[in-house]
Amino acid sequence: MTFALQSTCVRLKMAGKSEDLVGNVLRHFFSLEQEGQCGSVRMLGDLLIANSRPLELCSHGNQFSKVLLSYADSLYSDLQFRRALHFYKEALQVAQTGQDNTTECAPPSVCEVRWRMYQCHMKLKEKQEALDMLTSIPLKQRDSKVALGLGKLYHHFKNESREAKICYKQALSMSPLALEAAIGLLSLGVALSEVVFISRSLHCEEEGGILTPGTWLYSWLEVQAYIARHEYSGAVSKMNFIAQQGFLASAEMNCQLAWCLTKLGRTDTAKDLFASAHAHDPYTLTHMDTYSRLLNHASLLKLTPRLLYASPDHHQPWVAKAWEATKEEPFNTRNRVFLHKANSIEPRNAEMTFLQGFILKAKRESGWLMHFKKTIHLDPTFFEAFESVIEMYRDQSQERVALTLIRTLAKKLPLSRQYYLEGLALSKQNKTKARLALERSIESEGHFEKAVVELAKLYISEKNIAKAIETLTSQLEVRTSANLHCELGDCLVKLSRLPEAEEQFRLALGLEKDHKRARKNLDTTNQLVSGHPAFSNFSDDGEYGGGSDESIPDLSGEHYDQEMLGY
Repeated sequence: MTFALQSTCVRLKMAGKSEDLVGNVLRHFFSLEQEGQCGSVRMLGDLLIANSRPLELCSHGNQFSKVLLSYADSLYSDLQFRRALHFYKEALQVAQTGQDNTTECAPPSVCEVRWRMYQCHMKLKEKQEALDMLTSIPLKQRDSKVALGLGKLYHHFKNESREAKICYKQALSMSPLALEAAIGLLSLGVALSEVVFISRSLHCEEEGGILTPGTWLYSWLEVQAYIARHEYSGAVSKMNFIAQQGFLASAEMNCQLAWCLTKLGRTDTAKDLFASAHAHDPYTLTHMDTYSRLLNHASLLKLTPRLLYASPDHHQPWVAKAWEATKEEPFNTRNRVFLHKANSIEPRNAEMTFLQGFILKAKRESGWLMHFKKTIHLDPTFFEAFESVIEMYRDQSQERVALTLIRTLAKKLPLSRQYYLEGLALSKQNKTKARLALERSIESEGHFEKAVVELAKLYISEKNIAKAIETLTSQLEVRTSANLHCELGDCLVKLSRLPEAEEQFRLALGLEKDHKRARKNLDTTNQLVSGHPAFSNFSDDGEYGGGSDESIPDLSGEHYDQEMLGY
């Protein structure tokens, strides 16, 4: 036998052995995938792909695209999104060449591969590429998840409401309980009756019956419809009605109820409900960014580690961490690091954007107004952002600009909030109209603390301290508050009624032991009572909130920031 013939025989035997080896390895490879051993699939897939390319035309070559797809899935699980995207593309190319068209091993669905490529683009924040990937799927091949993904991209990325509605409706027509699609339609102004009709019309009566009026799921959708229209009082009433019917609210639903209460200004009740929901389910993250804004630094020290333990991959824990750093020290540089992390996860978050503006304003840096306006764009009912913008226009004597903003953009706020903002805008140029607006605000909502405090400040600016004390006292008879006691103490100091002022500061600390402004004013009052010449500590900058009759403090600038910081 010649040397050339011997070499040929050896190569044929090696090829046969290699083919048998690949077949055995493939069986174990797909078995590992079914067992969910992603790490082993990733390592074995790397070896298979490197050594199986010359054997694509052998009997096992028809499984090559499945190997590529499984290997890409393991890379996705390992958070190697860019590399996974590369191998998904290879799997798609192999599947489209028709090499796998055998009855023994059908090729992976082209639609499914493109969906996974879309997921990689979303993880890489490449939203335009993600949109292009989904639109490349033919309309007849799109399932509900593809339609929903397209709807969310058109809605939040492209701001194209017409296309978003079409995609949401397509998703809902294919899956009657695609609640994300239903909420998306409600937020785009589609009536609840139309949403329910779409969901029920293409399904049998047994499936459609779960969305008939009176069922708990239909009632939940009614709540979402109220929230989409920014009718938070209606949402709260509906949730309370559902509870009275015996429906047990989940932790997430209680958090949503608490969030609605913050929109109505009932922050004390909201904090209690947030705390109860978090105690029931310490891993819930719904609206925890809003909850963190309401808490003081001591409470945040307990909350933020639990949120980060629950999930560091969501934006809420990082916004809470940023509030913790800010309330510890407003000029803390760590808060920007936490906000950068939150922004990288969810850039369209109103709470995060507001905090960015709040920090810039506290540091007297430019750009804070832009962030507050962006907050209003993201959430047209974010009252605190409106308040900061109106304060700026008032201080710059731009009364007309402030009033125009209130009458055009603040229409979705409760009426008491609108009157309050009008009073705030007019408090510098037209005190008579400002007083009338603030009185209307208090009449609309008797427990609206901010309006009461602002009205008291207005009386103080007119040197009518007795009327300011009467206003604060009458409110305290209805509802106690650390801030109200502190404001009353400031007024009593102006009349040199130091023992009474000292008592008010103590009452404020009794209600909120970490109230820094009350603590500072109490210490200064004690020094005054004991004869110490420290009256100058009650400066006009509003930090201590005191002063004399000749030096009336203007607390409108810094008082709000101190209140947000838990002072």
